[in-house]
Amino acid sequence: ACKNYITTHGFYRVWDQDMEALTPKLQDCMRLNTEYQHCVQRVKQRILEQTDERPLIFSEMYVFGKFNTFVRRLEKIIDVLTLIKTYQIVGESHIEGIELAANRFHVIVTTQDFKSSISDFEVQLQMFFGQCFDRIPSTRRALQLVARFEGLKLPCLDITEKYQLILLHYLRDIENTSKLYNHHKADPPVEGTMPPVAGKIQWVRQLLRRIEEPMAVFQEYPKVLQIPSAKKVIKKYNQVAKVLLEFEVLYHQAWLKQVLCSLLVC
Repeated sequence: ACKNYITTHGFYRVWDQDMEALTPKLQDCMRLNTEYQHCVQRVKQRILEQTDERPLIFSEMYVFGKFNTFVRRLEKIIDVLTLIKTYQIVGESHIEGIELAANRFHVIVTTQDFKSSISDFEVQLQMFFGQCFDRIPSTRRALQLVARFEGLKLPCLDITEKYQLILLHYLRDIENTSKLYNHHKADPPVEGTMPPVAGKIQWVRQLLRRIEEPMAVFQEYPKVLQIPSAKKVIKKYNQVAKVLLEFEVLYHQAWLKQVLCSLLVC
């Protein structure tokens, strides 16, 4: 009866049916088996409670064995359908270069050793993700790339790890900016055509932009800033940004005093 229900009396093969329509039918048959066994157990218990009736004795393996075997096959089919549903989005993605993985997946779907092949496919996807990530030169593009892969919702990809790597790279940029500031703050490099004070302000603003622009990009991806390792990055950013702003304010005030003095002299 279940086989007829699933295949519409043999009219449709399992793999020819729409996954969204097939899965509920398989789950119905699994629930039927569970309810069937519960009913039998309830009858047995009721008979036991009635002392004037003979106990219901039978081989559960004989009664339920074939149905249980059938259900195990249904579970395997549902596992395969779930994997297909999860990874078919790869073929719909527009990420550059993912076409090779999509073609590989279409081949895997037709193979008999599907579960083993899908494991190899997951490794291929992980390698492709890593290669794409390693080629990205900027924080903005790296965040955009990881967000696109995150949108695929593939369980084999460690999205959090890549976000952490971006944060780590940014932390190093902040630390390098801080070292550069400390090294030159007593005598900042100034372009020859610029007045000394204006040149120092321009220099410190360039340093500030080096850390401000990536932080502005991170704020477009608030989920990244909620990662535990982001706390250290944010703290370091605030410390360095404060020092750079104080330097700019100091020299800006000095410039204002210089202008006021020159006006008073005039």
